Amino acid sequence: MRETWQGPLVEDIDAYRSEPADFHKPEFCDYKADGGPAPEFMTMDDELVCRWKPSISMPRWASRILLGIAAVRVERLQDISEEDAIAEGCFALGDCECTAVRQYRDLWESINGVGSWGVNPWVWVIEFRRVGQ
Repeated sequence: MRETWQGPLVEDIDAYRSEPADFHKPEFCDYKADGGPAPEFMTMDDELVCRWKPSISMPRWASRILLGIAAVRVERLQDISEEDAIAEGCFALGDCECTAVRQYRDLWESINGVGSWGVNPWVWVIEFRRVGQ
């Protein structure tokens, strides 16, 4: 699984230059999801920078979570269950009519446009399971 990150972050630049693969491990990386500030470090050109790398640039060696596909199915968008909406990161809000499915519908329309929920397209449902790290 890719995430916003930075690395490898090493103290001994000579050791890194001689054996960079030794430092291609998650323990030599920082991850934005951990809640800390962007790391400050020196580049190979002796430039001091403070920034994250986008998730799209993350190589496999830096990934701390490995997921496998557990199931795949197709269903109509509006057939999403409350449990699946929660798995998507939505949640019910107290005693009101704001179910996780309602929250998911609002999110869907904020991304895909007003009225897109009503089209009720066929969608892929892909379930993952954690398989390593």
